[in-house]
Amino acid sequence: MSLIFLSLPPPKKTLTLRQEEILRHIDDGLTYRDVAEQLLISETTVKYHMKEIRKRLHLKNRPHAVAYFVMANRAGSRYDKS
Repeated sequence: MSLIFLSLPPPKKTLTLRQEEILRHIDDGLTYRDVAEQLLISETTVKYHMKEIRKRLHLKNRPHAVAYFVMANRAGSRYDKS
């Protein structure tokens, strides 16, 4: 899995606190609908944030975003994106 991330360009922006919060919930296995209910936002807003997360981190899909989140947490990073 780490080979995927070796070829990615470094992200240009950090994630917002809300985006990190959404990724934590997604990593916990919640659906977009469940995340929306937990955070009192619409499912459309959750999808928008996930799209922005993938764009900011140069990732292709939701599983890549979750894998990136897990790897960043293992490294002790708060998404250190210069």
